[in-house]
Amino acid sequence: MAQLRKCSLENTTISNILEEGMQELIPTKKIDNFPLQFTKYFSGSRVPNFIIIYATKLHFDWQLLKCLGICIDGILADAFPEMRYEMKKSVHLKKVFFEKGNLLKEWQKGESVPLGNFLAEVDSKAKAIDFQAIFKENLVGQGHLKSADAPFLFDFLNQNNTFENTLKEIEKQMQSPKNKLILNIQKNCVKLTFKNLSFAEQKQILKEIDNDLKEVVTSEPQFAEFQHDIKGLLSGLIKRNDSKKNYNNFTIEDTDNYMDLFLSGTEVEGSCQRVDGDSNLNKCLMAYVFDGKNRLLAVKDKENDRCKKHLPYIMGWQRARPLH
Repeated sequence: MAQLRKCSLENTTISNILEEGMQELIPTKKIDNFPLQFTKYFSGSRVPNFIIIYATKLHFDWQLLKCLGICIDGILADAFPEMRYEMKKSVHLKKVFFEKGNLLKEWQKGESVPLGNFLAEVDSKAKAIDFQAIFKENLVGQGHLKSADAPFLFDFLNQNNTFENTLKEIEKQMQSPKNKLILNIQKNCVKLTFKNLSFAEQKQILKEIDNDLKEVVTSEPQFAEFQHDIKGLLSGLIKRNDSKKNYNNFTIEDTDNYMDLFLSGTEVEGSCQRVDGDSNLNKCLMAYVFDGKNRLLAVKDKENDRCKKHLPYIMGWQRARPLH
C-alpha cells in the first residue's frame, strides 16, 4: 500500500492534488491551471476559505453542491457573467430581456460612486428602528424560530393578541419556574416594540434578551439563529448611537461581483445568509450568486473593499432586510 501511494504521488502534481481534493468536496470540472485560478478568485483576506466553509454547509444536498460546482467552474473559466445572464436558464431574464439586448446590458452594467454623493452627514438616531417589523420578518417570514418555540411572541406578531394582553399573559405564566427564560425573552421582545423607548432602554432590553439566549441555546439549539439576529441588532443599535458619520470613506455600489454576492450575508451583522450559518437557511445564498435576476446594492469601505451594509434586490421588487 505504501509503495502504491509513493508511486501514485510520484506521478502527480500539486495541481492535481489540489484539484482532486477540491472535487472530493465540490463537484468541479477539470480547469487549466486550477491552483492559479483558484488562488486568483478565492484567496484573499476578506473571509479566508469562505467557499470551502460554505461547501461544507451544503454537504447534505448533492444537487446544491452540483450547483455550487457549476458556479465555481464558471468563475474559474472566466465565464461567470455569461453563465449568470444566460436567458435560456432563467424564465425571468427571458421574459424581461428577450430581444432587448441593450436593456440587458444596462442591467448588467452596475455602478460605484462615493456614498457622500447621496448622504450628507446625518444624525444616525433620526430614524427609529421598527423592531416589530424586524421580528416578524426574521421569525414569521424567514422561519428563524417556530411558533411553538415562542407562542406568545408569535401571537403578538401575527396580531392575534394586543401588546398589553400579551405581556399580561406572559407575566401570568412566569409565576411558574418552567421555561422562565424563554418567557422572559418573549416578554422583552414584545416590550422592545413599544414606540417611545429611549436608545438606552432599547439597548438594555436587547442586552437582557442576548443574555437569556446565551443560557437558552445550550439546551434549546433552535434558538441559535434568533440569537444571531439579536447580536446583529444590538451591534447595529450601538453603532446608531454615533452622533454623526462621515461617509467620504464609503462607496455605494450596484454590483454582481461573485465575491460580494457570496459574502453578502457574512460581512454584515445579523444575516441568516452567512456562509457559516444554518444550512437550511443559507442554501438560499446560491440564488443571489447564480441567478442573473439578482443584484446587490452594497455600501463598502473603500480601504478594504468589505461590504458594511447590503440590500439584495431583484428586478421589479425588493427584498429588504434591516441595514444595521
